[in-house]
Formats: sequence, C-alpha cells, structure tokens
Amino acid sequence: MLLAKIISTGNLKIVFWLTYNLLLRLPNFCLLVIFMIVVIASDITYNLEPFAKKLAVSLGAVYRALSDDFLLKNTGFFEEQKQGKIVLIGQAIASKLKVPALKIYLKESEEAIIARLSKEKKLSLEQAKTKHQELLKIEKEKINKLYGIDLNNLEIYDLIMRIDNLDQKAIISIIEKFIVKSTH
Repeated sequence: MLLAKIISTGNLKIVFWLTYNLLLRLPNFCLLVIFMIVVIASDITYNLEPFAKKLAVSLGAVYRALSDDFLLKNTGFFEEQKQGKIVLIGQAIASKLKVPALKIYLKESEEAIIARLSKEKKLSLEQAKTKHQELLKIEKEKINKLYGIDLNNLEIYDLIMRIDNLDQKAIISIIEKFIVKSTH
C-alpha cells in the first residue's frame, strides 16, 4: 500500500530506489514486474515509432501508439494498468503526463537533421533546411496552441541524449544502462 502511494505521487527514481531497498529487507518477497512508463521525445522530423517499438522489445515493455489527446484526456488509462512497462512517444505526453515516468529526449544537431532530411526526402541541403524550419515552426505553434507547451523546454527530461553519431542499437543500450543505474 505504501509503495502504491509512492508510485502514484513520487518521482520514478525514488520509486525504484525504495522498491529495490524494500526488496533487500523483506525475505521471501518477489516483485515480478514493476509498472514503468518510458516516454521518448525528439525533434518532430525524427520518426520515433520504429525506435520506440525496438526499445519496448528490448525493455520487455509494450509500445502504445496512443495519441497525445487520448492520453492527456484519459488519465485513468494508467490507473487501469496494474503492472508492466509501457513505452510512449511525444513531447506533449512528456510535458503533461501526470503519472511518474522516465522521460527521454533524443536530440540531434540541426546539421544532422538537415542531412538526414536531405537524404530521406531526396532534397538539397538548402531545401531540407527550409523544410525543417517550416515543420518546426508549424509544430511549435500547434503544440503551444493545443497544450500550452514550449517545445524548447527540455528541463522536464530525465535523460537528454545527443544522437548524431549513434545508431538505434547504441541508443537503446545507453537507455538500458540509464534505467539500470536510475533504478539501483
């Protein structure tokens, strides 16, 4: 009961620390699954869904492709989840989620974003830069209008990773190590 209250109101790192330390002190007590939410966010041009699915598999979690609106309006969704691990994506979710979650921001330099867009969309570097700036402006205005969120505010994240020179396998490995370190 105490643990449930801590989970519903506390910081994720504190929850895992307390859970771990309680397990050390209670003989014959086994916690099979810890309820954990991981929210991944990034620049709007980075397609997070394939990455989030791979991360979920790696963590033994479930990826939930739920819209920002659904999650933000249906806060009871998490109260129905009794156990397990969930991976979500989105800056609005990371900013507005009212339950404890591990929030991770994958950050690319503008040069890396432009190079990736140029390659993916077969655009010149100048066209990719213009496209990126247009998309970013539209997304920032939309998110600010709908949710009152400043996408430039990264203070809400537990981990901010520069991913310019990392493949998905390396990113997942770093996240796994961060989770292990944060929970012990």
